[in-house]
Amino acid sequence: MVDDNADLRAYVGRLLSSRGRVKTAGDGIAALEIARAWKPDLILADVMMPHLDGLGLLEAVRADPDLRSISVILLSAWASDEARAEGLRAGADDYLVKPFTLAELLARVDGQVWLARMRDEVSTAAERKRLAFDLHDSVTQSLYSLTLLAEAGRRALTGGEQAQAEEYLGRIGEASQHTLREMRLLMSQLRPAALADLGLVRAIEHRLDAVERRAGITTRLVVTGEATLPRAVEEAFYHITQEALNNALKHAGATEVIVRVTQRPASTALVVIDNGCGLDVDTVSNSGGLGLASIRERATRIGATVEIGPGRRGGTRVAVTVRTEGGHPSDLSESESARVAQHGGTWPDQSGS
Repeated sequence: MVDDNADLRAYVGRLLSSRGRVKTAGDGIAALEIARAWKPDLILADVMMPHLDGLGLLEAVRADPDLRSISVILLSAWASDEARAEGLRAGADDYLVKPFTLAELLARVDGQVWLARMRDEVSTAAERKRLAFDLHDSVTQSLYSLTLLAEAGRRALTGGEQAQAEEYLGRIGEASQHTLREMRLLMSQLRPAALADLGLVRAIEHRLDAVERRAGITTRLVVTGEATLPRAVEEAFYHITQEALNNALKHAGATEVIVRVTQRPASTALVVIDNGCGLDVDTVSNSGGLGLASIRERATRIGATVEIGPGRRGGTRVAVTVRTEGGHPSDLSESESARVAQHGGTWPDQSGS
């Protein structure tokens, strides 16, 4: 709820608290900061405000790829058709004229929240459809290949070709391991970690447990500092970690990975290192493959710098650094040290790579 009138702001905030979590702001600049960190489902904004008015806030929300799907209701004492049309043309989902009744306010809010939920459901359905295509294109084809290899091996055994049969069995083993990794990866995407509930560190642990460790990959997760981040940064870091791990699992043939989250007074860094075959960054970047474009796009959205290249001991290193405030560096806590020891691998410390 955004309004420079403190009494109205507090009153409407109390009314809407029965509908969910509510935050308030006195001008558009403060509201935009809250929106970027919190990602609300709905913004109610007064049109006439100092610093950044409601129309300016609406324009900024619609221009931000991370915010543009948020529903916005403009509130204004201007009741003319021209004022209403101007607000709707600017991208508002609704326009409510002051003074308004409690019933009218709640009805408009309930309608927009319902529409937001419907958009989420449509988006989820589209994502599941995409994963279904991935399942068909990768796992189904791999299973078909396994069937052909098994039949070829059976014919070789029947014909007394022992060496040929053993070769087919070896290829079946390799193909089945690859298929199992693909399946676990797709299942993790169908049931993603609840980042909002778990937080960044536990969500990454959940991913490593569900996919990499079950695939036989040695993993280490090292956290230095409190790793307390705005929601938008947490989401970007988590999805960047996913992309980097996907590349290590599907394309690099890695057997070991390290994920580091390091928070300093003015910045936080995420580093993912694997010991795979490495990649030609220039070639892959030009082709737009392996999710590198997605990593760079997510980093750009949060104002972070990104470096993708070889590690000092081979493999690939993805490093993303964002300027943050409020975090304080510290040594690994006792619980974090235990976690690193529990999940640790055979690598020496590679913090300098």
